[in-house]
Amino acid sequence: MLSSDESRSKAAVRFGAFELHPETGELSKGGRLIRLAPQPFKVLTILVSQPGKLISRQELRHQIWNGTTFVNFEQGLNFCVRQIRSVLDDDADKPHFIETVPRRGYRFIAPVEPYDRSTVLLPESSITIAPANGQASVHPRLAKLTELESAVTQITYTRRLWRFLIVPIFLAVVGMIVLLRERHAHVDSTSLIPEPVTLPLVSLQGEQSMPAFSPDGSRVAFMLRAPNQAQSGIYAAVVGSQSLVRLSQSGDDYSPAWSPDGREVAFLHDSGEKFQVDTVAALGGNERNIYTGLLGPLNYNAANYGLSFSANGKLLTFCEWNPDAQRTGIRLLSLADSSARFLTLPPLGFNDRRPAFSPSGDRIAFVRSSGPIYVDELVVISLTDGRTRQLTFDHKRIFGAPSWTPDGREIIYSSNRAGLANVWRISAEGGTPRPVERVGPIAWFPSVSPMGMQLAYENSDEEQNLWRIELRDATHARGPASILVSASKTYNLLPQFSPDGNKIAFQTERSGYAEVWICDRDGSNPTQVTRLETFAGSPHWSPNSRFLAFDYRPGQHSEIQVVEVDGGQPHTVAQFADADNVFPTWSRDGHWIYFASNRGGKTFQVWKVAVRDGFSLQSAPVQVTRNGGFATAESADGRFLFYTRASEPGIWTVPVDRGRESAVWPGPGPVNWSNWALAERGFYFFAPRDDAPPEIDFMDFKTKRISHVARLDKFGFYGFALSPDGKDLIYPQSDRTEHDIFVVRNFR
Repeated sequence: MLSSDESRSKAAVRFGAFELHPETGELSKGGRLIRLAPQPFKVLTILVSQPGKLISRQELRHQIWNGTTFVNFEQGLNFCVRQIRSVLDDDADKPHFIETVPRRGYRFIAPVEPYDRSTVLLPESSITIAPANGQASVHPRLAKLTELESAVTQITYTRRLWRFLIVPIFLAVVGMIVLLRERHAHVDSTSLIPEPVTLPLVSLQGEQSMPAFSPDGSRVAFMLRAPNQAQSGIYAAVVGSQSLVRLSQSGDDYSPAWSPDGREVAFLHDSGEKFQVDTVAALGGNERNIYTGLLGPLNYNAANYGLSFSANGKLLTFCEWNPDAQRTGIRLLSLADSSARFLTLPPLGFNDRRPAFSPSGDRIAFVRSSGPIYVDELVVISLTDGRTRQLTFDHKRIFGAPSWTPDGREIIYSSNRAGLANVWRISAEGGTPRPVERVGPIAWFPSVSPMGMQLAYENSDEEQNLWRIELRDATHARGPASILVSASKTYNLLPQFSPDGNKIAFQTERSGYAEVWICDRDGSNPTQVTRLETFAGSPHWSPNSRFLAFDYRPGQHSEIQVVEVDGGQPHTVAQFADADNVFPTWSRDGHWIYFASNRGGKTFQVWKVAVRDGFSLQSAPVQVTRNGGFATAESADGRFLFYTRASEPGIWTVPVDRGRESAVWPGPGPVNWSNWALAERGFYFFAPRDDAPPEIDFMDFKTKRISHVARLDKFGFYGFALSPDGKDLIYPQSDRTEHDIFVVRNFR
């Protein structure tokens, strides 16, 4: 038998306008259910079961957390009480329900009475009440009902016309009552959910990214890149506090995901051409490797994040390179026997990434991409029959893995579908996406609490300016670098001098979309060239400085377009229906435009297309390289083509009319395919340094000697250019990179 305390803790009760049903785990007001996470609900149940009694914090720890002493118990209990007060609309300073006794515990101060549905339903047994004198009395509600029936009967007998009016009048009255009740219920239900509030998760130095809510919504795991690399790794913070626990020990760990029971956190770790799936206890401890997979070529597998447990904890999903298909697919790992299988095989030229299990575990949402500068779409696959449904058709970028709402009806994701990246919601069955209010900009990696009512996201605030180094001669800088073109909360990338030396073209998002801009050589008079409101970039000048070639993504794949700088509409010069064409460069005589293409669905190769006066001659593009090629530059005499590859260091050369491909420089460097610039006597390139910004070096073709020219103060990304007169080097530098995690409470 149950003890009296146990019986009270399981009995349904009423306090104020609220009803609490411990056995079903429900809290309601006016018949409307109120969302409350399991742990806060347990705390409320304990307090309500003993009204007026001081319940100590240690007693709550013993009953809620089984006496476990974990580092964030105090913050966890504080979080529970805040959640309870939020849904009860209770003021901590002037409480109506929960009184705080400082440093001791809590007391429930509101009157509590048993909740009996019979007082609402009024069954027949409760209508007639027998008083002490033995004379039956009529319940007031029944008396009023009887009076009404008598009045109606009298009217019926005195005027037969009412026989035809009673039913319409009755239905009208009932309709009015229902309408009033619905309005009243609507007001009550909306008033139960306070306005959304956005707060930082933690205040830490370093870059915080990739948030993931714990199953009970009390904690968020995230990736931290600390100023001191030794302190970087995966951390978990209690929501509403500044308390956190370090879970992993490497700054290369990323993409955390909680197990359904909240006991473990899984994460990814890259190592060479492979990645690892590791797990660690939710309170920290020894890390355990459970799977090792293939990353594949860099251009196919960049942004390999996305890790998710099934609802029953038996499966784990992530993306992996499929060497047989030469593309990335969604992989399912059985945690029982460590067997793995590919769930998706994307079409040729596409890759599937960033999977997320639905709350029911029968579907997975993921991102299907074409790229290298990706065009992303949201797709859902059913694990029951393997059918896929494409949800978005925006041909834009998606930043991070999608996140499901707790009821599985909607998917939350980050996209630049309307300019700067922000958070959107869409039905799991498809439809028109809607923006999520009180979020961003710029917002990436959204994560919805499995208990609802909370949303975490990564806020990005970056500034990449164009910097200039003046050269005294080929191997010596005249002085320190200085900012040439500044940026505010955006980037400037892939700069290119015009052949006459008067202008600089570059790619930037300062208008809200990635577009091509130009400025004067001294950085003044920035002017927007393209207004395509999608992704347009990688500009390169024609030899007469009249045209700009650039890559553009109007649909699933990118193409090469040309625009006249002084005005005119862009037009296409090279496109393949099943491939991406990117990073164009002009030949010295202006007769050809080189570009990289993944036609065939495998490695990017260098192609070229014949043009005249900026227009295609309608001849078929010609493939130039056979062993991989990406960013190109033609030699001064127009006989050779120098190029880098997308996923390996070094610089190669090949005759422009095709022939033997040979390595000019095996590496180390450039830092990536774009960070080099061809000169008449050699080339400049970014030379990598361990855990430090790169150096700018020069390699002489004749002597093969490497000369140090300068060193970047901070890391630079895509683009490096030499002025036609050889006097200036320009490059983008990441001068401010701030990534913080914010939590939206009362998310709805």
